[in-house]
Amino acid sequence: MTDRDDIRQKVSRYIESKRDEIVRTLSELVQIPSVTGGEAEAQKYMHRLYSALGLKVTSLEADYDKIRHHKAFVSSGFAYQGRPNIIGVMEGEPSARSLLLNGHIDVVSPEPVAQWEFSP
Repeated sequence: MTDRDDIRQKVSRYIESKRDEIVRTLSELVQIPSVTGGEAEAQKYMHRLYSALGLKVTSLEADYDKIRHHKAFVSSGFAYQGRPNIIGVMEGEPSARSLLLNGHIDVVSPEPVAQWEFSP
């Protein structure tokens, strides 16, 4: 078995040991409406979660005037005020390699809700 295989097995065992907690956390999160433009409550949840995990948490709202000229900028049609990005950092050894996990919290509208068999 290689060191890489050993690490994979350790990570897999750890994730499996936290399965119930992971499922519970994700279940709570997806119950919070987070349609694009209305992500504030879901972002507050993430802020509380990151804080509870002991991460250094930063809340950052995008500045339209600073980002609109970037070559990758695409307008969503929604203002950025009240729509913070929540950043959680777990500091480690300065000489160690870093791992960055990135996601987004907004979802598309579930309309027409009346056609859902169960609430989205």
